Amino acid sequence: MIELNIDGKTVTAKEGETLLEVATDNQIRIPTLCYHKKLSPIGSCRVCMVEVQGARKPMPACQTLAVDGMVVRTNTEDLHELRRTAIQLMLLNHKMDCLVCPKSGDCALQDLAYEYGVDGHGFGDISVELKVGPYATPLIQYHPERCIMCGRCTRACREVKGIDALSINLRGSYAHIKGNQAICISCGECLHVCPVGALTQNVTHTPFRTHKMKKVRTTCPYCGVGCQLE
Repeated sequence: MIELNIDGKTVTAKEGETLLEVATDNQIRIPTLCYHKKLSPIGSCRVCMVEVQGARKPMPACQTLAVDGMVVRTNTEDLHELRRTAIQLMLLNHKMDCLVCPKSGDCALQDLAYEYGVDGHGFGDISVELKVGPYATPLIQYHPERCIMCGRCTRACREVKGIDALSINLRGSYAHIKGNQAICISCGECLHVCPVGALTQNVTHTPFRTHKMKKVRTTCPYCGVGCQLE
């Protein structure tokens, strides 16, 4: 076991744990967007940045391993501004259609924008219009104008299901998710991990809110194993 200090609190951790994991285990909240506990951390959203004593610049908590004697700060004014900027950049090409988005009320980006007082107009009108063809399967509908390129869906498809039906195409403001309908099995894993409304179910077009849906336990019909789903 190792010992470190986070926001003035002395905590213990196991070798190999990240700062985000240690903070979460000790009820210290560090905001995230691209991170998911089932997936490998990539630190692309830059929302989980923390200050480490002795480091020249802030470091992503989801990728930085805890070290014995480390002193970490998670909630300073500089970090607050850094997170505000990261959220503003994500909102540049994010369609502000919360009134009709089914993810409204259960959207991680919406929650963080509210928490950090970001309205999406911090850099003026410099958004880029994406000319991306529609991608849909019998279960999944992709909305590129809502995508924040967190990479959760591509990692879930590759790491959890081992299929690699989703990939990130192009870079920068023109980046978008590219799907391969020929190998997609419509398992819904990407729907489960998407933090915004970029991936929605394509089964019904009846308006609904994700956070108002009633979850029930059922059995997956895909094969004969009988996995239980909620």
